[in-house]
Amino acid sequence: MSPLHQASRPLIRASSASSRVRPFSIAVPARREGEIVSPKPCGYLAEKNPFVHRDAANETYFVKSTEAEKFRLVRQKMLEQRRHLEELERHIQDLAREQAKERY
Repeated sequence: MSPLHQASRPLIRASSASSRVRPFSIAVPARREGEIVSPKPCGYLAEKNPFVHRDAANETYFVKSTEAEKFRLVRQKMLEQRRHLEELERHIQDLAREQAKERY
């Protein structure tokens, strides 16, 4: 063997030994004390649960529809109150005219 080849052998052994070590590992993420909820999945796992998106969409639809119904009811009440106020103003004006006629 050549001296260059003998000198490079420890490097080859070191690089082959490190290649046996796994480049990644699956580990449970650390949690704070008292934390029960698992962290949100990322990447591939995040796309696997369509129920979360469907539930959020259903909840959003429900909230928007109930808000729209409440808004419609409030608007209807406001229009009724406005009509009532206009009616009262007409009545007040009629009374004021009658009093003005009686004075003269």
